[in-house]
Amino acid sequence: MSNNNNKYYTILAGRKEPAKVLQGTLNKTTGLPDANAQKVAVVVGSIVVPNYSRPWARRIITGAPTVKKDDYIAVTHKEYRGELEFLAYGTPGGEEIDIRFMRQSSSLDKMYQDTIQKLQVQQEDAVLMFQQGINNFDPVTEKLKVEMLKHHGLNRDNKSRNPNNLDWDFTEYNSSAHKKDRVAAAQIANQANGYALEAKDNREKCQVLASIFRIDDKIQDEDIVDMLLEKATENPNDFIRYITDYQHRIAIMLHDGVKDEMIKITKDGKYIQVADNAEKMIFTPSDIEGEGRDKIAWVVQKSIESIAVHSKLKELDTELTALRKQLV
Repeated sequence: MSNNNNKYYTILAGRKEPAKVLQGTLNKTTGLPDANAQKVAVVVGSIVVPNYSRPWARRIITGAPTVKKDDYIAVTHKEYRGELEFLAYGTPGGEEIDIRFMRQSSSLDKMYQDTIQKLQVQQEDAVLMFQQGINNFDPVTEKLKVEMLKHHGLNRDNKSRNPNNLDWDFTEYNSSAHKKDRVAAAQIANQANGYALEAKDNREKCQVLASIFRIDDKIQDEDIVDMLLEKATENPNDFIRYITDYQHRIAIMLHDGVKDEMIKITKDGKYIQVADNAEKMIFTPSDIEGEGRDKIAWVVQKSIESIAVHSKLKELDTELTALRKQLV
């Protein structure tokens, strides 16, 4: 069995998915792609990040009997040699410390490099450059560079970076986790495309999805399906989230309506809307399957399958919104 200490430190640089661009010939008059242009996935060649970061860390001195573990160490301490201990962001005793990778230095501490070592910075020291995708680094021969990458503010997996920084350009690569992510992404893509393809053979679902995604339902069904497929293919995560957000809103509307006594579920299973002491039938027992709270789950599921249920719920939402405004 191989020793994990001999393994490369590996990062996955760049976007999680290749960017999509138009590929084709340019019109010499307009400068725009001609009609034969089509979307293709391309991989950007290089990823460039600043050779600078501000992780949470503290300066330490090892092997000095006069220095206690929790002592604050100034960069000018006579025994300080540029050693840093990186901490989870916000850990007591730490602070934001500027770091930079310099081949001629044994430290990442930028202040130590500048004030004690007095290093001259070259143009090539300004950035770190990687290839899009997987990049390997030897933790023995490139030890300091690996430390820089582990604690860089644009490393998504760096626990020392400010959690308010949501931007990232690379992640630590784990083969097993990466394969799981790819499987999960494929499952979401299949689910998103499944919704769109079901609409191809189910006119009701086609109409419902057109309404949810605000597509003009007066255009041909085939064109609606094409537009749904395009949305599902280009960003399956957003496609699924759009549908689940809609279902969540329906569930909240029904739950709050019952809680606020604007909707009643009668003993025989009828859904009744109550307003100004008047009652209006929403769904009859024959419309709905299930018992108790299962009825809400059934309505939520049917809201993306049945145009009749979907339309009733849109009408109900409008009426309940108007009623609540009257009560304010």
